[in-house]
Amino acid sequence: MRRVKFGFILPIFIQNAKILIFKFSKTLRNQTKFRIYFIFLYQI
Repeated sequence: MRRVKFGFILPIFIQNAKILIFKFSKTLRNQTKFRIYFIFLYQI
């Protein structure tokens, strides 16, 4: 049960994090910071 629950929650959490960073990048003028976050996110 825990494995199934974790398997559903984790992708949703990662998707939400990606959306938040994408929205944050729109307001963020420093593109280098966004690239660091983007690389870090896809390493997980």
